Amino acid sequence: MFQAGKAATIAKEMVRYNLSVLGLGETRWTQSGEVKLPSGQSVIYSGHKEDGANHTEGVAIMMTKETRKALIAWEPISSHLITASFITNNRRVKAHIIQCYAPTNDAVGDVMARFYDSLEPETSLS
Repeated sequence: MFQAGKAATIAKEMVRYNLSVLGLGETRWTQSGEVKLPSGQSVIYSGHKEDGANHTEGVAIMMTKETRKALIAWEPISSHLITASFITNNRRVKAHIIQCYAPTNDAVGDVMARFYDSLEPETSLS
């Protein structure tokens, strides 16, 4: 998604397939934040946190304007992991989304271990 126009293309596909939320991997965006696209969709994203970092990895969640209104919390955990929580039509029920971009098996160093260490608490039911 780092290339110009990629987010707009993905947003069009989201409309075409009638999706209200879409998890994205390998976005190649750095830092973390939220962007509102000209088409109305919002994107929350998490990438490398260091200034001047390479445009590699990265995860995001794209959502419609209506779904954005239901977003109650989100956390950019790493360039491999982002979480978001939404209120559902039944206000007593929350939907939690975990979008991840797992390292490949040939990842160097402790990259794989750090990924699973950060994923594990997000998947525990507490």
